[in-house]
Amino acid sequence: MTPTFSSNRDPQLQPYKWVKRYFKRRRKLWCANARHDGELLGVAALMAFAAISLFVTAGYHAAFFTLQDTGLMLFSSAAWANITFMGDTVSALAIALLFTYRFPHLVLATLASALICTIMVHSLKAGVGTLRPPGVLPSDMLHVIGPAYKGNSFPSGHTATAFVMAGLLTRCFKTFQNRAAVLLLALTIAWSRVACGVHWPIDVLVGGALGLVSAWMGLRLTDGIKLRVWGYTPIAALMLACAGYLWFHDGGFDATRITAPVLGAVVVIYWVSSWGYFFAVAHHRSVMRDLRRAGA
Repeated sequence: MTPTFSSNRDPQLQPYKWVKRYFKRRRKLWCANARHDGELLGVAALMAFAAISLFVTAGYHAAFFTLQDTGLMLFSSAAWANITFMGDTVSALAIALLFTYRFPHLVLATLASALICTIMVHSLKAGVGTLRPPGVLPSDMLHVIGPAYKGNSFPSGHTATAFVMAGLLTRCFKTFQNRAAVLLLALTIAWSRVACGVHWPIDVLVGGALGLVSAWMGLRLTDGIKLRVWGYTPIAALMLACAGYLWFHDGGFDATRITAPVLGAVVVIYWVSSWGYFFAVAHHRSVMRDLRRAGA
């Protein structure tokens, strides 16, 4: 995205005004895509209905082996480890940073949605306290990829995180096909929690529904807020720190020890270079405009 800004007499205020005007223009596009937000509630309702139907007809542990066995036939354990790692909070925030240059308002929506989702998910985890598959099934019947967590199964936090970010990122796309692809990616991450043997299908269905509702609420709460430079900077810095932390964080999976730092490096390089290009182009146009005025 190429900046087009006018010059300012005070050179110290120029960068601030460039960013301020850029935020204003990008916010219009961000809010224009709000007409599709109802899709999030529709998908959330479908997931909730599927969870209730599954529970009523077959019980809480229903369809676990079917989904896990099918998943392990489709992809290797290493592939599922990398897929499920995308639902890790650190990974999700780092990936979201990739979109915050073109859509700066995403940082506010991410903060609000993350807080809402964290409260809902952890309240349910503490209140319900169901056991995960490793806490119920004997080890010889279960294939576990990564850490074998046993408690706080309902709902799936990784799935909720994945659908929060997917719900927010649908704002970045105009076409239904692209928005559907983002949600399908989140659904694949949800499936990975069953394939890794650490969640029941109902856990991920409810987690996905909560994530989408959280995203919708976060969008509604932040659309009316005018993003300031001082508001964008600390949130983006936190997300940038998450990208850097991927150099040391593998989520407990051997398969992510290479992909995690690579992802972090890609995010940092892209975000820094994007804003570097922004300021370079804005400064160049400002200088050229001043020279033309001086020549006139």
